[in-house]
Amino acid sequence: MASNGDDPLLRIPHIINAEVFWRDNQKWLEQRGYMLRPRYRPEWIPSFTVDDDVYDYEDGAQIINPDVLDATHIATNELVMLKRISQKTHPYEVEITSYFTKEPLRSDPQNHCVPLLEVLEVPNDSTIKIIVLPLLRKYNDPRFKTVGEALEFFRQAFEVW
Repeated sequence: MASNGDDPLLRIPHIINAEVFWRDNQKWLEQRGYMLRPRYRPEWIPSFTVDDDVYDYEDGAQIINPDVLDATHIATNELVMLKRISQKTHPYEVEITSYFTKEPLRSDPQNHCVPLLEVLEVPNDSTIKIIVLPLLRKYNDPRFKTVGEALEFFRQAFEVW
């Protein structure tokens, strides 16, 4: 007899509407070299059951912002951030992000913009692009150890060209 954790009838799929885009494009993203977490794979079966606190499981957490998702670059095993951009809503975002990633701005020590790694054209929808960016840490991770570190952070954050 199967235990509750093995009984597929007791497993709860928790894909929400905001996650459908990522699940539906997972195979294409994998072909492009980016692996999403198991939750977004079409064959996903939750690792939790009815009696579990879903937030104790990596695949239990739902997406917070439907336009951004972390992934792993398969070739390098590096974590990246995928950002879905509607060309209708934000027609210049890809162009502006690209501008700051090209030389000579890329090498400018005053350029603190996140570098653009790649732009992906979503199949079957020319109005959506996905930009690939390095996955960044929170601003306070690691925590500031000195007042000087905090001041340098704010100096860079408010630096004017």
